[in-house]
Amino acid sequence: MPGPYVSLTDVSLVDSTLGPVSHPSTVIAPGRVLECTSRCTTTQDDVLNESVTNSVFVTARATDGFSGPGFARLGESRS
Repeated sequence: MPGPYVSLTDVSLVDSTLGPVSHPSTVIAPGRVLECTSRCTTTQDDVLNESVTNSVFVTARATDGFSGPGFARLGESRS
């Protein structure tokens, strides 16, 4: 990844199904992780289709004011 690394502020997450996702902080320092959790109820159709489709839209502002392309790694966990 290119540098320099800067913190991100005003972090916001919106789930395509559940709407806004609450999270413990609106600031992410370089190299840190922001972990968020939300839950949804699956339907019988989800079970029959053996899948659930979902997406999350994330926005943030770089502390240096830079508004160019950035890098992010999004992950998911299932339980």
